[in-house]
Amino acid sequence: MSVAGHTLLARALVRKGTASVFYLMGAPILDSSKACGDAGIRMIDVRHEQAAAMMAHAYARVRSRPAVCLAA
Repeated sequence: MSVAGHTLLARALVRKGTASVFYLMGAPILDSSKACGDAGIRMIDVRHEQAAAMMAHAYARVRSRPAVCLAA
């Protein structure tokens, strides 16, 4: 039985302790964002790729937890 890539991504992020993902919505991100949300990761949609990257960086530094930036 095969598992979809977006499901594997969500599982890996949960295993690493990722609590939040900052992302810019786009068609390639739809399945990944849904899988991550279903896995209990907080999904934060932003308006620009640079904003997502800066927010993830700041979150990781302040919280000392992994944060992720996804962009289409």
